[in-house]
Amino acid sequence: MVHSIEMSLMNHHIVVVVLVVGVLVVVMVLVMLMVWFADTLAYFAGRIIGGPKLAPRISPKKTWEGSYGGLAGGYLITLLLKLTFFRERSEERRVGK
Repeated sequence: MVHSIEMSLMNHHIVVVVLVVGVLVVVMVLVMLMVWFADTLAYFAGRIIGGPKLAPRISPKKTWEGSYGGLAGGYLITLLLKLTFFRERSEERRVGK
């Protein structure tokens, strides 16, 4: 009897660990996607718009427009991911559930 209770608790512990690891993997992938998208948009904004250099001695091809493009890209992808994956929670908070 004691052995089966211990095994049951151990199985629940394994399930909780697997769920936590799964959530961490999803969060890591979402963060990587946000960084990739922001960096890509920064690159294209800098290439297309050009403009004054951000720090010519440190990185000669970085521009202010590229940094603004990266900020805009980070904001857009975060908004898109929020509307895609976290939509239900936002609606529940507005309703007051």
